[in-house]
Amino acid sequence: MICTIIANGKIDDFNKIKNSVLSSDLIIAADGGCKYCLNNNITPHLLIGDFDSLSQKEIDIVAQKGTIIENHPKKKDETDLELAINYAVRKQANEIFIYGGLGYRWDMTIANILLLANENYKNIKISLLDNNTKISVIQSETIYSIKGDPGDIISLIPLRGDTKDITTKGLEYSLNNEPLFFGATRGVSNKMTTNLATISITSGLLLCVHSFNMNKNMEV
Repeated sequence: MICTIIANGKIDDFNKIKNSVLSSDLIIAADGGCKYCLNNNITPHLLIGDFDSLSQKEIDIVAQKGTIIENHPKKKDETDLELAINYAVRKQANEIFIYGGLGYRWDMTIANILLLANENYKNIKISLLDNNTKISVIQSETIYSIKGDPGDIISLIPLRGDTKDITTKGLEYSLNNEPLFFGATRGVSNKMTTNLATISITSGLLLCVHSFNMNKNMEV
């Protein structure tokens, strides 16, 4: 099952992602992300959070349209986005796309990116997206495929320490069973040479940042 989560961060042009959102099996609005849904005539299946970014009128509008409302206390241990991801996991989503998880606040942006590396989500494909970027985590002992265009920028950033035995295909600067070291920048600003690139690793965890043409609609 594919789930899309709309968070309360920056979305420059919702029209570019609207079709992708509507094609999802499950649409979740995380607190203030509901405003994007209301402004674009999308009814989420679930509204979740502590609702400190919404008015009661906005909550009532989606509730009247059949949206499930899950209210959490303001004093809690998780962000609204983490609550939304956990709900999607409980509903057995195997792929999650998150829009509005980047921008505005650096602390929230960094925390949202690191959420992708949560051990509880290791068997689920989760991506953070904006209008020209897709951020994902590549797990060990996997082959990760990237669809794009020649010239798209791919950055590979180790998480939780060094990443070993990385092999890439379809990138300008290739790796052949080579490591990338935590805290170093060797994997930043590579480029796709074809419409399909692959990355495989045997040990470690990689953050993959795919930056693409800003003028095309986001397709996931």
